Amino acid sequence: KANIFGTCSSDEKVEYLKSIGVHHPINYKTSDYRDKIKSILGDKKIDVIFDSLGGKYIRDGVKMLAPCGRIVCVGGAELLSTRNPIIRIVKMLQFGLYHPGILMMASKAIIGINMLKVGQNKPEVLTRVLNDVVSLAEKELIKPAAGKEYSPNQLVEAHNALENRTTMGKLVVRW
Repeated sequence: KANIFGTCSSDEKVEYLKSIGVHHPINYKTSDYRDKIKSILGDKKIDVIFDSLGGKYIRDGVKMLAPCGRIVCVGGAELLSTRNPIIRIVKMLQFGLYHPGILMMASKAIIGINMLKVGQNKPEVLTRVLNDVVSLAEKELIKPAAGKEYSPNQLVEAHNALENRTTMGKLVVRW
């Protein structure tokens, strides 16, 4: 059985995470998520981390991983949060430098998944996965969170909401 941790930026989102079955929702604006996880797990470590931010969160994650643990990188919001090339390089360095030998000796893994690349190179895999997700939703085994709907003339507002992390669920722009 999985013991699920989830981080978010507001008490409203903490309540949402609880409602979808997250065992340990953590508001990272009011608590240090690393300290909170350590207080719950004690000396135990985490088996799998799904990371959508990147940057220093990967470094933090590697420290929290158990032997045979893995980090699945599914986004890089920290990298994309600036257009300044110098700041972007600094943010890239925050990921840390990991030699394969160090990961091997600790029996830890980092993998990145870019759905666009999967779709370009293995469309049958993407098709199968999307069909499985739709099937799970039809059976109501998963319930995707619907976010706010925007019109095309509200694109700036929608982007600002995403950038300021005030959203919950998927955003829809209806053309």
